[in-house]
Amino acid sequence: MRYLVFTFISLFLIQGTTAQVITRLSGGTSYFYYLPPLGTDNLAGVVSVAAPNDTIILPGGIITPHYGISITKPLTIVGAGTFPSGTPVTGRTVIPSANPGSFAIDATGSGSSFHGISFEDNIGVGAGTTNISFTRCEFSSISLAPNPGTDPNGVQFKQCNFRFGLVLGESQNVSVDNCIIQTSGISMYSTASNISISQCIYLFPNTNALTGGAPNATWMNNIFVLENTSAVDFSFAGTVQSNLFALSGTPVLTNTGTALYTGNQVIPLGPLGASNPNFMNISSIDAFNMNVDDYQLKPTGQANTMTGVGGYKVGIFSGAPGNPWKPNAIPFNPLWVDLLPSGLNLGTTNGGTVNVTIQGAAQQN
Repeated sequence: MRYLVFTFISLFLIQGTTAQVITRLSGGTSYFYYLPPLGTDNLAGVVSVAAPNDTIILPGGIITPHYGISITKPLTIVGAGTFPSGTPVTGRTVIPSANPGSFAIDATGSGSSFHGISFEDNIGVGAGTTNISFTRCEFSSISLAPNPGTDPNGVQFKQCNFRFGLVLGESQNVSVDNCIIQTSGISMYSTASNISISQCIYLFPNTNALTGGAPNATWMNNIFVLENTSAVDFSFAGTVQSNLFALSGTPVLTNTGTALYTGNQVIPLGPLGASNPNFMNISSIDAFNMNVDDYQLKPTGQANTMTGVGGYKVGIFSGAPGNPWKPNAIPFNPLWVDLLPSGLNLGTTNGGTVNVTIQGAAQQN
C-alpha cells in the first residue's frame, strides 16, 4: 500500500464561497492553484510548471483545461474518482474536451500515472512512450496507435471504464485488467505484441466482441455480454481461455481463425434487470450504468462454479492481488493526521486568515 504524505500551511478561509484547488506536491512542498471563478489558474498551466515526478491532485468537478494538454515529463495525476457513488461529497473529477487540442502523453512523459479521472477528450499516447499506467479512470476515447514512430511500450490499465472501446494499434506489452469495455471492444493490429486482457467485462449490442488480434494476445477470465447474437466466431489470432459468454438465444462458439481457445463457457443472456438468472443486475447491454449495473455472478447462477485461469472467478471482482475492482472505484482516500492552529494566540487573525498546519496521508492504491 502506497501513501503520499503532505503538509498544508496557511489555510485561507473564504466565508460563503468554495474554490476548486489543484494541489501540486513537489520535493516535499505543496503548491496551490485556484481555478475560476475565484482564481485564474488552469490545469494546462499547472502541468507546464510541474517538475518531473511531481504529483498533481485534482479536485472533484469539471476541470476545464482551457488549452490542449501535453504530458512531457513523468507526472502522477490523481483525481477524486469517476463513480457518483464514490464521490458524494467532492463530485467526479472530469476533464472535458479542450479547444483547441486534446490530452496527449508524449515520449518524454514516460513513467506517468493517472488515477480517478474521467477523460471526456481524446487521449493520445504518443510514439516512443513507455511505462504509462491508468488506474480507476474513465475514457471517452483513447488510442495507442501513433503513426509514424515507435509504438507505445508498457501501458497498463487497471479498473478502468472504456465507454467507446480501446485502440491498441501496434503497441507492445499492454495489460488491461479488471476493466469495463463498452461499444467498440478492443482493436489491435496483428503486429501488436504481448497484449494481455484479463478479468474484464465486455458489453456489446452486436457481434463485434473481438476485433483483430495479435498472435500472442491473451484473453482470459473475461465476461462477454452480447445482446443481439447467439454466436461468436473466433476469426482471429491469440489465446482465448476461460472466458464466459452470455449470449441471446441458444449460445454457440465457433473458431474459424487461428485462436487457441480452451475452458470457455457459454450461457443464455436471459432477461435484463435484477431477475437475470446469472448476474446480480443488468440494466442495459448498450452501456454500463454506474449506479445500477452489478455484474457479480449470482450464487445460484449457471456460471457461478466456473473457475478461470489461476483459480480466479471470471469478471472484474476477482483476479490477481491488487487488481480486483475496488468498491465505488475510489482512487484517493485522505487520512488526516494532525490539524493544528499555529501560534499561541488563537483569538488573533490577520484579515480573516487563520494559519494552521495540516499533516495528512493519502491511500493511493
